[in-house]
Amino acid sequence: MTQLPRFFLTAAVAGVCVFASPVFVVLPPSAAYGEEVEESADTADTADTAESTEPKAAPETVAPDANSALRQEVKDFWHYAKIARYEAATDSLSKVIARESEALAVLGAFEQVSRARRDDLDTWLFRWQGTKELREPVTKLLTMLEAGRLERRLIPAQINENIERLNQGERPFDIASSRLKDSGELAVSIMVDWLKNPERKAHHAGVRRALVRMGRAAVNPLVAATAVKDADTLVQVIAVLGDLGYDAAVPYLLELVQSDRSTAVKQAAKQALGKLGVTDPAAVNAADAFYDLAENLYYGRASLVYDAQFPNAFVWNWDEQTGLLKKEVPAAIFNDVMSMRCSEQSLRLSPDKGEAVSLWLAANYKREVDLPQGATDASRAENTPNAHYYGVASGAQFLEAALNRALRDNNAAVALKAIESLQQIVGQSNLFTDEQRPLIDALR
Repeated sequence: MTQLPRFFLTAAVAGVCVFASPVFVVLPPSAAYGEEVEESADTADTADTAESTEPKAAPETVAPDANSALRQEVKDFWHYAKIARYEAATDSLSKVIARESEALAVLGAFEQVSRARRDDLDTWLFRWQGTKELREPVTKLLTMLEAGRLERRLIPAQINENIERLNQGERPFDIASSRLKDSGELAVSIMVDWLKNPERKAHHAGVRRALVRMGRAAVNPLVAATAVKDADTLVQVIAVLGDLGYDAAVPYLLELVQSDRSTAVKQAAKQALGKLGVTDPAAVNAADAFYDLAENLYYGRASLVYDAQFPNAFVWNWDEQTGLLKKEVPAAIFNDVMSMRCSEQSLRLSPDKGEAVSLWLAANYKREVDLPQGATDASRAENTPNAHYYGVASGAQFLEAALNRALRDNNAAVALKAIESLQQIVGQSNLFTDEQRPLIDALR
């Protein structure tokens, strides 16, 4: 047997001694959190929980791009926070928080880093938020991440991806439908596109179920989608409105029943109306139903509402080529705008319905009163005349009815606008109508 030289025996013994002794090493953040180098959970935990000397600066990279710089800042924060080096963690996090306009990118960077570490993102952030030294910056970070989540769930590609998952089983359906609900009305418009596409027929049942799960947030765009000409798509939209159970859909469904649409559409509308408590659609006039909805909207008591998660409200229209199209208006005037639209629909179905004219005038005045200073109403064309113009053009009879409504509501601002319009046209012959004296009442 060949004997090893004394030198090799000495080196071997020294090596055993070295590896038998515990070694405490703090890896720099770039090594501990490198995404280019895959690491195990054990290695990551050892790096974060080992006794530490003063943290070392991460090695510099050559001309890093914005995303790599952001990821490095997040890695640094995560590293220092887990080893309780809170001053260094705060310094790294302050650089992240300074990226106010990059909420989506910040969210992605934190998800990547936490996933690489096999750490639950929210669990650790809430834990650090409870730490005195990190409470304030982590709270700011959580606000930024929530903004990033909101921004991401409004991306069409993300919405389509969630719709794709609806028919992959119950668990994926639950997750995807929950995310679609978070996307709100914007998801509804894309989901209707899927219902309209015959090549997506395998997904239609899942889309309908998910729309029902969205609840009242789906009503606003769906009632606009009742204008679709394709009967197969319309039948599905009608079924969802019936399953949702909100009475704001009643006028739209009555209009379909009382129209010249196909038998399948009328039958579907009758079934949906039955679910909404209308057992005899022939006994209810669609024009009257639209007027009632317009009045409920005027007073803010309708089940047709805007999606409050967005800073502005959406007013939807149907275009046969592109589907649902939205116009953003200040949330403060959403009810006024929709009241005007429903009044217009009532007049289209029944041109002699004078009370719809006076309600439209009142809603138009109220829209101008409620419009925030400096804001604009995108639902009206730029060259659309103001409410005063329409008030004068409509005549004293309808103006006085609008004034009467404002007086009953104790709405001085709307009443003053109606009086200003009356000033242009009122005279001895039209001062009093139907034994009512709204102008005289207003003087009191």
